[in-house]
Amino acid sequence: VVFPVLESVRAAASAESWSKQEGALRDDTRWLTYWIAAGAIWLSTEWLDSFREAFPNFGEFYWQSAVIFLMWLQLPFTDGATLLYDKVTKRIAVPLLAPYVGKFNDGSILGYLAKIIGVSVSLGHISFLYFLFIILPSSVERFVVVVIGTAYPLAASIVAVTTDAALDDTQWLIYWSCFGMMYLGMLITEDILNWVPGFHSLALSAVCYLMLPVFNGAEQIFRSVLVPLFGLKATLLKRDARVLAQTATRGLSEKQRQMVVEAFQDEIAKKTA
Repeated sequence: VVFPVLESVRAAASAESWSKQEGALRDDTRWLTYWIAAGAIWLSTEWLDSFREAFPNFGEFYWQSAVIFLMWLQLPFTDGATLLYDKVTKRIAVPLLAPYVGKFNDGSILGYLAKIIGVSVSLGHISFLYFLFIILPSSVERFVVVVIGTAYPLAASIVAVTTDAALDDTQWLIYWSCFGMMYLGMLITEDILNWVPGFHSLALSAVCYLMLPVFNGAEQIFRSVLVPLFGLKATLLKRDARVLAQTATRGLSEKQRQMVVEAFQDEIAKKTA
């Protein structure tokens, strides 16, 4: 998880991008393809315990296959994520999801979920839902956390990689980077803290904080924790500068755009002098 998170944060913070239509896959799209596969594996493993008793060898075979598959996706010399995108996503997922892309891209589905949670909070129903959650067995609580953290993000990420826009790829890549670190932390501490009341409740709250646009938690964790942790502040600043320049100079003539760029460079020179 650590290496994919590092490369995903680097890709999300980078100002460089390549158009999918030119045949070269952007780094953010490549790593988002990896996280789609990883998220699907994490989601499927939640059902694995149900088969272990009846099929003792199944779990061992599944985990070995999953590790090999994830290594194939992320290693540079195999570059499985790019191959998966070219052979599966582009040829199969794009035609199937084309009619539904608009509903995801305009944020209506995730926004609707946020509204439901907002209404629940305002009406006090959240306490009742929390009570139902905490009386569940620990294994079921864990299942709920993983399903909520992966199901919708998987669907939204698949839609993101089927479009040419870079913004949605980066948005969900940032989410998966944060969720990946949280999931790793949960795996490491679960055996020790599983008995502590509220452990999975805290994990569920963290997932909602990362995923829901009302909190914008993934972006905040990305900027305040992951980027400084991996020493990518300068890289992120370059990306922000490019985005700001593109937004600020939209609709301007070439001469006006050049004047804005020169003024911006002068201000940077003053600040760094």
